[in-house]
Amino acid sequence: MSFGVVPASSSVRGPTGYFAADNNNDYVTAAEERQSLLLHPTPNGYAANSNSSTLPVSQSASAPFEITPAGAGSRNNSRSQRQPPQQLDSGTFGPSAAASTTSSSKPNFESLDYELVENTVYRTDTASQTHLDHIFKSGVKWTLCFALGVITAGCAFAVNLGVENISGYKFWATLTLLGRGQAFASYLVYVLINCSLVAGSVYVTMYYAPAAAGSGIAEVKAYLNGIDVPGIFLWNTLVVKLVGSVGAVAGGLAVGKEGPFVHAGACLGALLTQGGSG
Repeated sequence: MSFGVVPASSSVRGPTGYFAADNNNDYVTAAEERQSLLLHPTPNGYAANSNSSTLPVSQSASAPFEITPAGAGSRNNSRSQRQPPQQLDSGTFGPSAAASTTSSSKPNFESLDYELVENTVYRTDTASQTHLDHIFKSGVKWTLCFALGVITAGCAFAVNLGVENISGYKFWATLTLLGRGQAFASYLVYVLINCSLVAGSVYVTMYYAPAAAGSGIAEVKAYLNGIDVPGIFLWNTLVVKLVGSVGAVAGGLAVGKEGPFVHAGACLGALLTQGGSG
């Protein structure tokens, strides 16, 4: 059946749409209409009623209220399959809004599945492992953890060494000019060195590893919660993270090294165990 909208002067509002009557006085109540549809369904587009003649359903149906039987066109035959209109920020509705929404660029984020596949192959392989196999796997895990700690500590030492040396040279140049009575030149050198360090960090982040922007803690937490953020555990992300941390801290920005090293340690762990995560 096809339920549609008709003028209010010749229609009755029911639970499933508007129904046209034969004349202006031949109306039925919503309860009677519902009971008639449930007890006397008719496939020819008419709703039977005990108090009046059969009421033809209006054929001037609009898209939001239409339901057509199976095989009668490209429309869906179930209200559950109809999607509500989508709304954009500009207040537009309907197909144009949906097209605008789908055409907008979206990040290519994917979900991760941490659950083991308990199939016959997995259970057979697990049952066939010996005690030595379990010892070997445990040894590999502990070796990787130890290597990860050593490498992360080496990266932290290199970053601290770079920050201390660059900052030392910056203050040496500034204080040398200030001791000669060249206060303005000392100020210019200080500003120029800081701006150069920060600009260098921004450049390598934007053009070589945009995933290295920020502290990295949010990205690591998102990954641990099952969201595969693209490019956060690659080699270039690790290198840019370390270089950018040196430039940002030595350049005088109000940032620290704690957050970046959470991301750097996660990068190293992903690189050691699975070659990174793209």
